[in-house]
Amino acid sequence: SIGDPIVCLIDDIQWANRTEMDVLKALMIGATNPFTFIFTCRPGNHPFLKTTDEFEGRTEISLQGLKRNSVQKLIAAMLRMDNPDDCICLANFISRTTNGNPFFIRQKIISLCDEGLLRARNNGWDWDINEIEEVHENVLGDVIIMLQEKMKKLPALTQHALKICSCIGSK
Repeated sequence: SIGDPIVCLIDDIQWANRTEMDVLKALMIGATNPFTFIFTCRPGNHPFLKTTDEFEGRTEISLQGLKRNSVQKLIAAMLRMDNPDDCICLANFISRTTNGNPFFIRQKIISLCDEGLLRARNNGWDWDINEIEEVHENVLGDVIIMLQEKMKKLPALTQHALKICSCIGSK
């Protein structure tokens, strides 16, 4: 008998191997309950996307980066600013260097705080956009470079543990 609806979310499907894709396809074909499968993957030509072409009701949603105005509102919310217009120059810089990627926006704000370029004051926040642009001119839009720089600042023992942990798993 048909039971309650089920939602199955599989993240980063681009890492699935052929066997895993076959199992997922069998689940999708054999589902008797009202089933909704949600798969997330990086842009590209992944074989699993070809597999799902044959299914009715398939919807593909491509995500874009946030627009500059949304980046401004997000930064204002993160910094608990009453007026988003107070961070226009910071939002312009962060929007330009992150391509509106919310994860990178958050990481950029954290980095600016860690580096003392974005400073909390009694009455709000303080920054010098020229100083920020000068220090970050070579870190435009690349999350990997920024994360590598953060990892280089970790204690040697932590870096060693991360190197070992990075070998765990099949991918």
